[in-house]
Amino acid sequence: MSVGNTTISRFCAFLCLILSIPLLAPDADAREYRDTLSIYFRKGKADYDSSFFDNGRRYAEFFSRLDSVLTEGGGRGNCNVRYLNYLVTCSPEGPLPVNYRLVKERYETVIGLLPNVDSTTVTYELDDKPWPDLLNMLESDPGLSVPYRDEAIAVVRSIIEGSATSSDLISLRGSEPWRYMVDNLFPSLRRFRVIVAVSYTVEDLSESSSALKQKASLPDDSLVSGLAPLPYCYNTKPEIPKNYMIELKTNLLYDLAAVANLSCEVGFAKHFSAELLFTFSPWDYGRETLQFRTALLQPEFRYWFSEGWTRHFVGLHAHLGWYNIAPGGKVRYQDHNGNSPLVGVGLSYGYVVPFTSHWGAEFSVGAGYAYLSYDKFYNIHNGALFGTGEKHYFGLTKLGVSIYYRF
Repeated sequence: MSVGNTTISRFCAFLCLILSIPLLAPDADAREYRDTLSIYFRKGKADYDSSFFDNGRRYAEFFSRLDSVLTEGGGRGNCNVRYLNYLVTCSPEGPLPVNYRLVKERYETVIGLLPNVDSTTVTYELDDKPWPDLLNMLESDPGLSVPYRDEAIAVVRSIIEGSATSSDLISLRGSEPWRYMVDNLFPSLRRFRVIVAVSYTVEDLSESSSALKQKASLPDDSLVSGLAPLPYCYNTKPEIPKNYMIELKTNLLYDLAAVANLSCEVGFAKHFSAELLFTFSPWDYGRETLQFRTALLQPEFRYWFSEGWTRHFVGLHAHLGWYNIAPGGKVRYQDHNGNSPLVGVGLSYGYVVPFTSHWGAEFSVGAGYAYLSYDKFYNIHNGALFGTGEKHYFGLTKLGVSIYYRF
């Protein structure tokens, strides 16, 4: 949405006229009008989007109010733009160089939308370190439903003091406070704020001038004294209950061995989760006599020592797998009759390191038992069956270096 041509023309005309210092009549009444416009940006973006957070509506209403004040003030005396202040901020997810680039690009974007303004004082700030603003938002409204709010406030204070980093806030309580702030508070930090102050005089204290005075007391003035969360949030993602978590991951060690794999984990209480791993490898490694054809299911039940499914955990897992393996020698091994999969159980230990509120790494190792009943074939094309066997295996049953995405 954009301001109409008539409004912009009128706005520019009045600002050109108000360069001269007004001569106050003896019965004139001096007034000041102050207003604020905030334009918000999508994460990682510097483009103006009129549909995002009602940018277009607030932009049009701001200039409509200002145009009305300048018109009425100019009709009764003279107006003078005393000062303009621009403040550009960002949210704290990205690295500092990226955030600084974003605030500069957002400044250039909005300045390109505004008419040329001659003012007594013009100031601007590019703020790529939003921690004080975030702390203000957390402390200003005790009713905010930020999970573990007091702990989050303590960490943000430590970040400002230099004794903590953003990683400490990201990993706090399994990233639960961070995820809430990303969805509900951070959008209010990605903004360009314009503050304008206009002085004007009126020739009498009639009802019309009283009405003009009321226009100077606008709800947006509350933003001048500090950041305030928006009364609404355009969060279109489905809400997951706080005691639940859904995660997808891939094991890089399997990936390096060309074994397709995918794990899905669900956290269903503060200290518990369940995972199901599926792997599949249908191909040979260059030649028929060197193959590792497998399909494996490995469910695991986990206990986490910290709330929020982060850092240390222990697990109890089971495995069920079908195999047709030729290690390159004279024998090929296959589960007996093609329908006798290996079965077993094991214990595991792991550690999770979150990178952001959604991405992270998991390191795990496990040992246990597996029973195998297999047929033995000559390792040649269509090699004949020449024996059977079975094995009770004790040893490594799990090894993982995984990358996950947490919803």
